[in-house]
Amino acid sequence: MTTGDKEKIGTGKENLFSALSKAQGELRLVFKNATNPFTKSKYADISSIVKTIAEPLSNNGLSIIHITRVENGIYLLESHLCHSSGESISCTIPLLMPSKQDMQ
Repeated sequence: MTTGDKEKIGTGKENLFSALSKAQGELRLVFKNATNPFTKSKYADISSIVKTIAEPLSNNGLSIIHITRVENGIYLLESHLCHSSGESISCTIPLLMPSKQDMQ
């Protein structure tokens, strides 16, 4: 991404970014409610995360959509943050690391 590209991120996304700012102000800490049996470390499972973010996002006209796809044999996760105005931002990441070809 070039400097010029960074300047374009907010262009035409004023409603989305205003709503995101308000939602972030309403968010509370996600509680670590589960334990990894292998490492004995605590983590927040998906239900804890969803419970924490659902209301602040909804109150501000925001939603999150995840889509998986395969492109050239590579599994990808595409994530979209959408606003009720129709504005959205997205990103795509590979699900498998090049050095380790499994989901773990």
